[in-house]
Amino acid sequence: MPELPEVETIRSRLAEAIVGRTVKSAVLHRRDVLRYPSGDRKKGQKHGRWLLTGKHIASVVRRGKQLYIADESGLGIRVCLGMSGRIALTGDPEIPKKHRHITWHFESKSSSPLRMHFIDPRRFGGVYAVTSLKDLESRFWHRMGPDALTVTTRELRNTTKRTSRSLKIALLDQNTIAGVGNIYADESLHKARLAPQRPANSLDDSELQRLAASLRSCLRAACKMGGTTFKDYRNADGRKGDFVKKLRVYGRQGLDCMTCNTKLEFERLAQRATVWCPCCQPNSERIHKEHTCR
Repeated sequence: MPELPEVETIRSRLAEAIVGRTVKSAVLHRRDVLRYPSGDRKKGQKHGRWLLTGKHIASVVRRGKQLYIADESGLGIRVCLGMSGRIALTGDPEIPKKHRHITWHFESKSSSPLRMHFIDPRRFGGVYAVTSLKDLESRFWHRMGPDALTVTTRELRNTTKRTSRSLKIALLDQNTIAGVGNIYADESLHKARLAPQRPANSLDDSELQRLAASLRSCLRAACKMGGTTFKDYRNADGRKGDFVKKLRVYGRQGLDCMTCNTKLEFERLAQRATVWCPCCQPNSERIHKEHTCR
């Protein structure tokens, strides 16, 4: 599932490519992918206006794992990539046509036409028409937590103090903090030396400060490397993310910790696969007598 770094990588490329351009036409290949402002998937509605046909793109904004593409008035679309969604700026021949649900054609500034595709093989994502930024905030973004890329210690304290759920699960809740998924939760907790099983509201100020700094650091590093690709994810130009080469715990259960050489452990927390180092990330709620940092 694309997380904040993957979506930010896409946002950055889209901003470079489509801001300042006009949408010449839009083709809705699969009608139920587009949700109208009423919340219904109305097959009889004309979709051109809601897909920004004839509109001049003024901004591409990211919040957490979501994108907002809009004209000067705020009329726009909220894009959720779901499990396997992506946005491509090319007609990638490796993507079957049945997975290309929406195609936008932009007025050309050169001899090469520019097209943008919304692709979602597993169809957990979607495109939501919004009438303005106020409409977007009131219907979708008002409950989202602070953006993980810029989260402060104070913001993290205000959201984590409300829940006694495990720290890992709290980080995955987009109402607690926006943008973090399984990969970067594991990586940030390891960097912050915090056990994923800890109750979220048990952290003191120094631990919250470490966690906020680790989240920002991990996510910024991943953004610079274009995100993480294990299988499906590609950026808007079809390239894979390289941060997979830098992962220290995620997907490495049973291997040695790169920091202390202790064997990494695996557990499912609320059905989410979780990997951590019992030495670097001691859990005050559990005793690991057999582990000693080397």
